Amino acid sequence: MEYLVENNSISRVEYARMFRVSLRTANYGISELEKLNLINRGGVGRAIRYTLK
Repeated sequence: MEYLVENNSISRVEYARMFRVSLRTANYGISELEKLNLINRGGVGRAIRYTLK
């Protein structure tokens, strides 16, 4: 969450690199944050970026 405050957005690939997890695990983590209503999804396909609500 601190990363999002400082950088405004994050991609699935950036999330995976930051936490040193697979893209599948990164996708799961991001989905959980979306379910908790903490982040918004913007963009389409590979250009999807996630921002704080």
